[in-house]
Amino acid sequence: MNIENEQEEWQSMKTQWKSTSVAEMLMTQRLRWGLRLRMLGSWMYLGLEAAGFVLITVLGVIQVAMGQVAAGTLYIGLALVCLGASVWARRASLRGASGSLIELVDLSLGRARRGVRMAWANYFMTAASVACVLVLYLSDIGDPDAAYHDGGRVAVAMVLFAVYAAGVAVYHVYARRRVRRFTDMRAQLIPRGDE
Repeated sequence: MNIENEQEEWQSMKTQWKSTSVAEMLMTQRLRWGLRLRMLGSWMYLGLEAAGFVLITVLGVIQVAMGQVAAGTLYIGLALVCLGASVWARRASLRGASGSLIELVDLSLGRARRGVRMAWANYFMTAASVACVLVLYLSDIGDPDAAYHDGGRVAVAMVLFAVYAAGVAVYHVYARRRVRRFTDMRAQLIPRGDE
């Protein structure tokens, strides 16, 4: 047993213990808990998105199998556009944090920025979906007796898209507020000269 290393380790532990305040530890725990909840929500939303992409693709394949090639192609194209928007929004890799407060703030800031990109991607997906529904409704594509040629159903779809877009707008405001909050928090923790 080496006594010198033991004494150095003890001094290091005392220094680190004194350098971490109670407020910093509480903030670290709070950030860690918030990140876990947001990651769970993100995984659930990813699952819903994947199910939606699969559903739209299957509907497109069924349309093609029924001989409605143009309508099926439009559905499959919509699924690919939405998939591309989702991949764009999730493009930045999120690395883990070792547990220090500044790393957790950086990770939270990255997730908040990803949330803003997700809002923009959802605006785009909604606009693409509205365009797809309108193209199907206003053109002679597909079966004339299909649901996408029924004005009442198209009106209901437009109302649902508007409600969804309003929900995305609320989330977008929330996500932008989180970005500002974590940017300010990071600026307080790291003075300009230390970056």
